Amino acid sequence: KAFLKETGEEKAEVVDKLTLKAKDLEGKEGEVVVLKKI
Repeated sequence: KAFLKETGEEKAEVVDKLTLKAKDLEGKEGEVVVLKKI
């Protein structure tokens, strides 16, 4: 939570799985995504 507060992303998206593709990253520069612990 401290990291999210420092980055200004107090309500970041929580996801089960994250798949990154080059086309999805175009134009993004500082998005925070939280992965759910399994």
